[in-house]
Amino acid sequence: MADTETIRNIVKTVLRENLDEVRVESVTVRPDKDADGDDIYWVDVVVDTGGKRPDPRRTTPLHRYIRSHMLDEGDETVPVLSFIGKNELKARNAETA
Repeated sequence: MADTETIRNIVKTVLRENLDEVRVESVTVRPDKDADGDDIYWVDVVVDTGGKRPDPRRTTPLHRYIRSHMLDEGDETVPVLSFIGKNELKARNAETA
């Protein structure tokens, strides 16, 4: 497994190259195990979309692009991506406060 900072940088790079209509606010990477005991990364990406939804045709292949970069680094761990809108995060945080 690569370190979480390397994975975070890969995710940011891929998003910057492929989703110019969103601004990445933060990327959090947490190593874990899946139900079968295999290594995974939970990757939470907080984005500011300016109120627009990103085009699914552009977001769908991101997992494959990120995984390709990870394999180039020698990391075979599967990333599990979650995109969270900045406004959604604010609302969720307000509810839990």
